[in-house]
Amino acid sequence: MTSLDQQIVAVDTKFNKYRAPLNPHFRKTYLKRRMQLLSANKTSDSTSCPADCSCCSPTALSKEEVRSATNYLQLRTQLLRKHCRSQGISDLQSTKSFSFTTGETRSPSQASYPRIPKSLSVTFSSNSNLIPSEAYDFRGFHHLSDIHRAAVTHLMFAHNCANTLIASSLDGTLSVYKLESDPPSVSLTLQGHTKGVTDFDISTSNELVVSCSLDGTVCLWQLSDGKLLRQVTSACRQGLTSCRFLPGNNNMVVAGSTAGLVQIINISTGIFPVSGTSTVPGSVLCLSAGLQDSLVWAGTDRGTVLSFRVDTGVGKLAKGHRLVVAESGSQRVTSIASRPSPTTGQPMLLVSAGNNSLLLYTVTDSLGSLRLHRKFPVVHSDLTLRSTFAPLMSFRSGDCVVSASEDGAVYFFDVSKSSRACINKLQAHSCAAMAVAFNYSETFLATSDKSGLVIVWKR
Repeated sequence: MTSLDQQIVAVDTKFNKYRAPLNPHFRKTYLKRRMQLLSANKTSDSTSCPADCSCCSPTALSKEEVRSATNYLQLRTQLLRKHCRSQGISDLQSTKSFSFTTGETRSPSQASYPRIPKSLSVTFSSNSNLIPSEAYDFRGFHHLSDIHRAAVTHLMFAHNCANTLIASSLDGTLSVYKLESDPPSVSLTLQGHTKGVTDFDISTSNELVVSCSLDGTVCLWQLSDGKLLRQVTSACRQGLTSCRFLPGNNNMVVAGSTAGLVQIINISTGIFPVSGTSTVPGSVLCLSAGLQDSLVWAGTDRGTVLSFRVDTGVGKLAKGHRLVVAESGSQRVTSIASRPSPTTGQPMLLVSAGNNSLLLYTVTDSLGSLRLHRKFPVVHSDLTLRSTFAPLMSFRSGDCVVSASEDGAVYFFDVSKSSRACINKLQAHSCAAMAVAFNYSETFLATSDKSGLVIVWKR
């Protein structure tokens, strides 16, 4: 998709919630058809041009073309706004902040101000074949889902499975999508929590799902049929914000709470092991469990990341290091992801911080000391945004991280670049994007937003 195509979809998505209020299925169908028309137009244009034509090259557009595209977007926005008002809809605040952007990275201080683009083409690197910017060029939507009535807090594909996607929502449910069906559909809805679901994880074997909620409970589900196998109430009896299976022992689950507790739970028995609870200052907002070591990471609302050594056999926690990653602005650490470096093998930690930063650290010792490697700008202050590493694929060079953003976009950053690291930007959400997830083969990227919309993009 070109940047202009993305912006057209973004404009339509902005106003889509006002279309056919009594027929929500129509809104999803409209956006999908809109994507098909844009794709068909692009295919038609490409087949009518010679292979060496200049119009299809990734060069910057002329000033006249930029002006024409910008005028089209502005005019379409005005007409859609006028149409909504003619239908008696006066609450159009969510459409006023739309900014005509180009896929280039903006500083957080500029995020809320519209500006005229310098170019309507995403900038691609000139390196050898299948560089990251080319590897993350998406063709459009594979699936759109608006079944959730509140923010979708987390997305995750099943391990080594390209077509099973799970989403959790603050409406209190989890949904399981089967993307191989025609059309893609929700095969299961997991209901058991009485308040919003904040996080979940999938066991290594893809047999079980563990979820946690603001109601203070941890639920264990059977993925094949959605059966609730066990429900455990946290000892602190306060909202839970995150949960993870321990990679070395999937009988053990680690959970974080708003009360500042990091707890190990034997999910098979419902027992909290002795020495399996630790207290941290503030509220725990996110957790990550390393795949190749015995470290668990916790992020808090006080801008800190803490490491814990875990004895997976008995469920014992021991504190490691503590690092302040956000000293100014919003100090919320809302997402942590860990993975070994593709080049050095050293563990890396990807941290989403509420001071408008996406931070990449290298882990320097067995207790979890961190050294900052890269810092990328995203719009992030108040919401619980997620970020992730792109899976390692042998057919491309370089490494990439992806983050949701409160300006509604999804940003791709090339880790090897210290400047101008943004290599792509997807724009289709009408409000703050919340979560992102790749399947293992990178054929699908799932994104979600504050309104409950889930989009599955296809490469």
